[in-house]
Amino acid sequence: MSGRKILVAMLSGLGIGFLIGIFLSRVVANTPTDIDPAELRTLRWLLGSAGALSGVAIESMRQLQAASPDPAYKRQSRRGR
Repeated sequence: MSGRKILVAMLSGLGIGFLIGIFLSRVVANTPTDIDPAELRTLRWLLGSAGALSGVAIESMRQLQAASPDPAYKRQSRRGR
């Protein structure tokens, strides 16, 4: 397992989650609804942490699959033939 690759995936997922949170905050700011700014900050943190967690999960599973000795993971797809 490469910790550096997992850390990069986590940071990129965190960044993407925060960008989505900022985008949603801007959308909500341009609507007539009244939402507490603390709730919008919480939304950004939740989206950022979900992005980081998904990045870690995807990269960990990719590394585990690449290191697996099981031939089912090494099988060529039918599209490539």
